[in-house]
Amino acid sequence: MEEIAKDVPLILFIDELDRCKPDFAIAMLENIKHVFDVPNVHFVLVSNLKQLKDSIKHCYGIGVNAQKYLDKFIRYSLQLPADIPYYNKTLAAVRHAEGLIEKSALLENDRLSSENRSFGFIETLMALPLIEWVV
Repeated sequence: MEEIAKDVPLILFIDELDRCKPDFAIAMLENIKHVFDVPNVHFVLVSNLKQLKDSIKHCYGIGVNAQKYLDKFIRYSLQLPADIPYYNKTLAAVRHAEGLIEKSALLENDRLSSENRSFGFIETLMALPLIEWVV
């Protein structure tokens, strides 16, 4: 992976990690953190955060602070609403993400202008250090 990503950033999307068996989901998180910590390689996790926390408690015990555990793996997170009443439901996540991007000092960049927001956002993600997002 290091060879592949030396010239071109590599972004890996992992969806529905929360639907995996708890042991597998936690092993995947730990592998991302410890095995795939490679320059220019980024991970975007799409998951139900509550379910992922329940998986942590299943593996490590009910007394474990699941949020503290996740903080070791996840640098940035976004929570998307189910829908926005005055927009088509399929646009809710896009509208919400655009609002978060506009308010974010971290993502402040001329490539995120309103006419180029979607493409600029991906370019900005690739320029950031190792990212594990949970949406």
